[in-house]
Amino acid sequence: MKILIDYYHLHKTTKRDFLVIDESTYRQARGMLLNYAMKGSVDFDYVHIYQAPFTSWFEDVPAFVELVTPRSILAAKYPGMILPSELSDASIYALDLINESIVPSEREIFKHFFGSEMPQDAITVNVLYTLSQICATQKRPFDDEYLLSLWRSLILSLRNPDTQFLNALTEPLLNVDTEYAEVLSESIYCAKNKLYFERWQHDHARYLHDLGIGQRQLQDLLALQTPELPVNHRFEKSIYRFIIESFENKTYSLNTISGAYPSEADALIHQKQQLALEDYQLLSERFAGRLNYSQQQSLRLLCRPVFIPAPELDGLLLPEQNEKWTSWAIESFIPFKFYYDELAEIEPEILLKIHEGSTLYSDWLYNNYRAILNNTNILTNLDVITEIREILDDSGYKVIWLIIDGFPAYFAPALRGILKKYGINKIDLKWSLATLPTITELGIPTMLAGTFDNSITPQDFGNRQGLLNKALHDKRCYYTTKLNDFKHTLERGSDLCCLHTHEIDTLLHKNDSEFDTSRAAQIEEILEKRIKMISEIIKDSTVKKIKFVISTDHGATKCLSKGQNIKNIRLEEAVKDRARERCVALQGSLSYEQVDHEEMYVLKSSVSQNRADWAIARGYKYFGKHDSGYRHGGLSPEETIVPLMFCEVSTAIEIQVQLRYIGVKDLSFGKTEKDFRIKIKNSGSTAIEILSLSVTEDQNCIFELPLQIASESDAVVKGSIKIPQKLQVKARGGRLELNFNMDCLIMGERVSQQLQCLVATTKDEFEDDFDF
Repeated sequence: MKILIDYYHLHKTTKRDFLVIDESTYRQARGMLLNYAMKGSVDFDYVHIYQAPFTSWFEDVPAFVELVTPRSILAAKYPGMILPSELSDASIYALDLINESIVPSEREIFKHFFGSEMPQDAITVNVLYTLSQICATQKRPFDDEYLLSLWRSLILSLRNPDTQFLNALTEPLLNVDTEYAEVLSESIYCAKNKLYFERWQHDHARYLHDLGIGQRQLQDLLALQTPELPVNHRFEKSIYRFIIESFENKTYSLNTISGAYPSEADALIHQKQQLALEDYQLLSERFAGRLNYSQQQSLRLLCRPVFIPAPELDGLLLPEQNEKWTSWAIESFIPFKFYYDELAEIEPEILLKIHEGSTLYSDWLYNNYRAILNNTNILTNLDVITEIREILDDSGYKVIWLIIDGFPAYFAPALRGILKKYGINKIDLKWSLATLPTITELGIPTMLAGTFDNSITPQDFGNRQGLLNKALHDKRCYYTTKLNDFKHTLERGSDLCCLHTHEIDTLLHKNDSEFDTSRAAQIEEILEKRIKMISEIIKDSTVKKIKFVISTDHGATKCLSKGQNIKNIRLEEAVKDRARERCVALQGSLSYEQVDHEEMYVLKSSVSQNRADWAIARGYKYFGKHDSGYRHGGLSPEETIVPLMFCEVSTAIEIQVQLRYIGVKDLSFGKTEKDFRIKIKNSGSTAIEILSLSVTEDQNCIFELPLQIASESDAVVKGSIKIPQKLQVKARGGRLELNFNMDCLIMGERVSQQLQCLVATTKDEFEDDFDF
């Protein structure tokens, strides 16, 4: 028989329990207890008491008492787990942790109640933003004693002796100053735009002054933040009002729009500000990856591209003609065409303009294709491998080559914006001509091999890894189409890793009816994932500089007019399983097929250096049924003029490293400490490899190196140290500043840095008596 003292009424009373609720039931319970003690007989398993004062009336029989507490129930729910020592019964009950489906660890409790991952290690600007946002927006957690204690202990643990200013900025947060938290989070959030930050500084100058926060010091600190932060809805409203006011005051400038804030786009859309094509492309680049579907569509409608007539080519050499056509296509025709691709109804005169402009270009390309292939001053996809070889021959580089199957030139500004968003801000964009016809089965092998179709043996044609090996025979190269294999290949110490993705090509082939958002939104989403993944790989590399090459095998087009299908039964039959392609090989029984030259080009193998002749749809003709998906295989500008990008992270390298002494002992002067531990925190956005680390005050202190530390991570080095006795005069309050010299590799560059670290020392009783 047990007496359950249940202060929080947690135990569910059953038929085998006797409930004490008044003095009468109390006397009965005492009688049952006496009977059990004398005779061993029992009518109930438990005497259940949850009401005062009866909960304290059984203290004279402790052997029979069993306490039912929130902590005991929580411990039983998670056997083997050590609950946080500060987690009281009152907090467990108030927070309903017994019924919540969260593991009662500090990290999970913090995440659940504060709505954010619990920051780790030392304080950084981004961690400071997270803390200030929590403090400004979460009210309830701070009313609980345990959560308030957890909040304060977290902030204290994040402080670092080497970041005194950051530490000072956390002090009002420690005391849950919500006004300060709002101001601080705004300052960090608006620092991505110089104009917004200057306005913010002016508006809060008195507030900062009264708190003793130096504006210049704050500005320098905020320059260290990483680009992406969770949205600050309050400040987004301020940005929106500012942009609207700039229109009303006629002070608006496109330079104001940074693209870092969604509300900037909302303000432009609200004002219905018409955009020139170059302005729209600039904004697409700045806003890449930051706008939702509705914003993208609304912003796009602000720009109605202007159709420029086809260029005059008289008297120009072939490379000059190619430049004229490329400029015309990129600056006018392709944006114009893709704009009308998204409209449900198009005026006949617009369709005629598109058809005539495309056909003029396609006829020129068809008539000059052999000369173009032979002209070394015109960049084609056959030249990509040569460009890559030149990079690899510079021994300081390795190459990541991303082949985006079927990537139209129209999306190049968005791609460039996403690259910059993830720190790949050194971008050389070129325009290349895809090989003809514009299909993957020819475009990929010829691009990898850097040679014509008929120069590749049939047994090699399907072996893309083999083609790459032959083209770069003295380099270690890997080709894959599988994302899971890609990272693995990068770890093999290769010179070139090539990833060929089909996601965008597959997405473009879909009908409009299959989308609940725009194609553009989904294409940007795919690009975001891939570029983020690759940027992290690049920034984690310390041994070599990495050049990031992006190419494609062909573009894509949408055939806007119905009734333009090619009426040739034998050709339609031959291409029925590949209806998205606007071409068919004239081989086998089709070798002598008669074609209508108004409907199709016949690209002879003697011209293209392909194995077979190809019938290619002219203008916007197509095989099979009409639909709203994109196709390729033809000679239109949007199918044949494709982007080729050579990218890398800017050579301007900033190393953000802090040292922290974490030894368990205070260091004694003149004595050797064998367990001298230093935590090295890498707060930068790129990985570093520490090659050497020495202590100026003891050159015999040696650490085990080299050591690689990923971005936003830390590692501990251990050595033995003997601090000279003469340095005791420099110690203050049991603290001494040691000087460190560090050499490290960051993205293939060797960088030297001098650092300081405070260490704890044994305090002499006379240490602070003299000031030397």
